[in-house]
Amino acid sequence: MFVVIMKKLFPLALLALIAIACGRTPATIEDLSIINVSDSLEVTPDIVSPDDEIAGTISISLEFLDGGMSARARKAVRDSIIVIALGDEFVGRTPAKAIESYIANFEENYVKEIEEFKANWGDDDFPSFTLNHSEDIYGEFISCENGLLCYRIFSSEYSGGAHGIYGEIYLNFDTKTGKLIRASDLFTEDGRETLDYMLKRELESEGHTFWTLSDTPEWLDGNFKIVRDTVEFIYNPYEVDCYAAGIISVCLPVSELAPLMKKNSN
Repeated sequence: MFVVIMKKLFPLALLALIAIACGRTPATIEDLSIINVSDSLEVTPDIVSPDDEIAGTISISLEFLDGGMSARARKAVRDSIIVIALGDEFVGRTPAKAIESYIANFEENYVKEIEEFKANWGDDDFPSFTLNHSEDIYGEFISCENGLLCYRIFSSEYSGGAHGIYGEIYLNFDTKTGKLIRASDLFTEDGRETLDYMLKRELESEGHTFWTLSDTPEWLDGNFKIVRDTVEFIYNPYEVDCYAAGIISVCLPVSELAPLMKKNSN
């Protein structure tokens, strides 16, 4: 399946900044051949009665590159997507086989969990709604500008309890090499410390409570995307606030970040 995504033009200042900081090769989304690989499953363990209305459902839909970049770069992008979306144990397989294996693991683990729960509970009634587990994973390319390819992974999961969990992760790639770009590739060590302060200041100003952030800037290496003249950092539920706060983002102007960036990154 091919997707058409509207191009967003970056201001000249951002174009120059990224070119200097990252040494990218220009590309657009139209240059890329994109395929969708998907599969799904609904399983009802044999040990439960159909009247219990218990089932496990999983759906996976991920986009991968089929052309427009070198074979080596496409493989690097593919492997990173599989690692982040599914897990490093599935690297080395084709996308279809990786998804198939992931779903098979889901089925095996779900059936085993229900069997153990049923055995421990006995013949008494049990809260069947908590055993209707589900998982959805969706991945798409959202932009390709100035040699930076951006990919979004959205996942949601329910495995019992009051509510499920969901979140999104953004991956940024060098279109020349397929290398996954992290904040440590863009910012100097001192710059990352300053960035850490800037982000915490913005989060504090919005009243967020820092559930898991450490005192060191290593947590900056993950979830961000470049949007026009800003870099947007994304935080999922429980990362900087409670579940009800949802997905939180902080946008910082490139003009403020430019002094923090490396000048000759590979």
